[in-house]
Amino acid sequence: MIAVAGVALLLSGWLPPSCGADAVHGAPLDAALASAYDVAVKSGIFRCLDHSGPKLSISQVNDDFCDCADGSDEPGSPACAGTGVSFTCLNHGSWSAEVDLSQTLPTSRVRDDICDCCDGSDEADPHGAGGPCPNTCEQEVRSLLEERRQLRAAANAGWEAREGLVEKAKEYAAGSAERIRDREEAIARAEEDVKEAKAALAREIAAEEEEKQKLSAEDRNSGFEEALEALGIADASVGTVLERIIEVAETTGATTELEVLLEEAGVELPDPPRGSGDTIEQLSADDRVEALLKVEDLPTLQRMLVDLMLQADVVDDALAVLLRDEDARKKAAEVVNNLSIGDVEAHVRKEAEDARSLLKKLEREL
Repeated sequence: MIAVAGVALLLSGWLPPSCGADAVHGAPLDAALASAYDVAVKSGIFRCLDHSGPKLSISQVNDDFCDCADGSDEPGSPACAGTGVSFTCLNHGSWSAEVDLSQTLPTSRVRDDICDCCDGSDEADPHGAGGPCPNTCEQEVRSLLEERRQLRAAANAGWEAREGLVEKAKEYAAGSAERIRDREEAIARAEEDVKEAKAALAREIAAEEEEKQKLSAEDRNSGFEEALEALGIADASVGTVLERIIEVAETTGATTELEVLLEEAGVELPDPPRGSGDTIEQLSADDRVEALLKVEDLPTLQRMLVDLMLQADVVDDALAVLLRDEDARKKAAEVVNNLSIGDVEAHVRKEAEDARSLLKKLEREL
């Protein structure tokens, strides 16, 4: 396993024990473990790291015979493979302020004719003799440093690009927020304009409707006044209008219509008499006159006379035409001015004759 960094060790002046000529081949770099091998080199006596087995002479370390149960006496040979002991590649030539290529291997990979360590120490003689593997640590360090330089350059470029994108995103966000505010304000103004337009339209409609009603009322009043002029009763007295009402009712037979008009005017009529068959008969002429005398309001009497003449159909709908069209009102006025009681009587007689003829025809068919 390649361990990266060793800057602190170099700055402190510490070098791995195996760098010395008397170092134990393949011994670990861990300070606590390495000290046991250093003591053995100096004293000539080695104790297994797990304190198993007897004391060993330094010559029994890396002698291709496994004396310790934990294999700690054979860190530089494959003799204790499988015990968990590891071989440490010092990889001489790779130590720098930036890179540490030291690594550990299972001792089963020591002297297996495969170069695992860049300095070839895994295939070298544990007692100092050279091995078949060349030292490629310096080239590997240069290659690794160049790779790191390229990675740092790519990272810096990526960081700068990220910063640029962040700035653009901030500018876009600020612009988007401003655009959103502008659109919200525009929507609010449009809604207010619509609201004002609706209110103005409602006012215009109400004003038009009021004007129509006003004009309609003026037209009705104007038409009615002109009708009264045409009938010759605009300036007539109450007595004159009463006489005309009685005259129209009796000559046209519209007595029932007159009684209805009286009730609509709020006049309380006397109970009509009952005939021999207990049928209700019409009021007498005197009763109708007496009821009319209760109406003292001239405009009401005038309206009653006009309505009675319309219902009796004695003016050829002149009044209705008069209320609709100004030109027609003038023509209707001429018709009404030329209308006499004799004309009314002739009209009624004709209507009565037509009714009798129709009745005889029905009797024959039955």
